[in-house]
Amino acid sequence: MKSSKYKKVKHARNRIKKLTLDLKDAIAQLNKTKSMRIQLAYQQKLIAARDDDDVFHALFTSFSLQSGPVFGVAITADENENPTIAGRFGIPMPDPKWFCDKLVQPVIEDVLKCPGVRCFDATDCTERFDESIRRYLVGVNVLVVPLLPRNGQLIGLVVLYRKGEQPFTTEDIDLAKRIGKPTAVAVEKNE
Repeated sequence: MKSSKYKKVKHARNRIKKLTLDLKDAIAQLNKTKSMRIQLAYQQKLIAARDDDDVFHALFTSFSLQSGPVFGVAITADENENPTIAGRFGIPMPDPKWFCDKLVQPVIEDVLKCPGVRCFDATDCTERFDESIRRYLVGVNVLVVPLLPRNGQLIGLVVLYRKGEQPFTTEDIDLAKRIGKPTAVAVEKNE
């Protein structure tokens, strides 16, 4: 009698394990489909973009729709290859230019040394930033998206940041990786 009960319990556990795996696969497939739809919608906005303002507006609105409220600074190189702020954005409104200048300066230096999407908590490294903004960096999380149309060709970057200890998730980082190259190609097209 006990062996029959044991077999039923074991069978039920095996079915639960299989159903759990099937459910995980279905969720992964759904996320992949959703991700592809997001990517296609974003690329359609980029195709319609007439200038860098349109490109960065598309990036910011697409990212904030998928990820939630965010602030950001778009940086491109001028004709002398000096990095300049091409746009600032934020919900409900962008931060002042003086703050954005001070925030992105050490980030630009890092990206020039080693281009790549990265995420960090500014609270953990306030000493890297200008003293005038350090008190504003408590709880600020930063996500850096280099604009690389081709490997080794950095034409700008986007610095996204959140206030109030709202960290960027792995999904946000994956989204940043997916939108970086198409954004770079669109910016390059506008030159």
